[in-house]
Amino acid sequence: MKVKLRTGAALLLALSVTAGLVGMVRQQLDYDRGAADYREARQLAGLAEAEPASVSALPEESALRQTLQEIDLPALQQINPDVIGWILIPGTGISYPLMQTEDNEYYLKHTWKREKNSTGAIFLDYRNSASFSDFNSLIYGHRMRNGSMFGSLHNYKETAFWETSPSIYIINADGIYRYDIFAAYEADVKEMLFTPGIEEPSQRQKILERSGDCSVIRTGIAPTVTEPVLTLVTCTGKGYSTRWVVQAVRAEPSLG
Repeated sequence: MKVKLRTGAALLLALSVTAGLVGMVRQQLDYDRGAADYREARQLAGLAEAEPASVSALPEESALRQTLQEIDLPALQQINPDVIGWILIPGTGISYPLMQTEDNEYYLKHTWKREKNSTGAIFLDYRNSASFSDFNSLIYGHRMRNGSMFGSLHNYKETAFWETSPSIYIINADGIYRYDIFAAYEADVKEMLFTPGIEEPSQRQKILERSGDCSVIRTGIAPTVTEPVLTLVTCTGKGYSTRWVVQAVRAEPSLG
């Protein structure tokens, strides 16, 4: 009897290990396929390499301006018309096509080429205007274990990281917009923050005050209720009840 129990336990352990290995292989395949899709996106857009995650490799303002102006969005839109722009945060590795479709589910599990993949894509909330004219524009992306997609947003827990990568750039059909990061914190998914259509000034003010109070970094930037805000959203790794957010306010004029 004991021999049978030991044999059964060994079999269960072997099956568990095998399942774990299969899962790891599938995840690595998704990473590899996703990376290939986004390498192609950068090539089509005219960006030969991913934006470096090394602070020492940050481009000069003039070089960055030229790079942003030359991004070829129409080339990407020929493959997928859901491409509405490009998002780039110098010094973080974040440089991806920006998507928008009719819901907030599809691009959680599909790359920009509409390939099914756990890497997903970076996408704008379907309730937001693609012109980024809303008070609060929400952009979502996965926190991948290999650091891709929005994986590096968690580095904004440190003020030193914000000091070296303080701005987010959005490129769309209307031009190039720079947003300066003013807050980073963990937020409950039920907060008003995750509602794009906020017109009431008092409600906007509550969101901004909440952001300032909760932020783990102190930037000295205090947006007003009339300034467009960008909210980048990713998971915390602690379940589904909270999200990690990085918020930025539009700097005027745009670079375009």
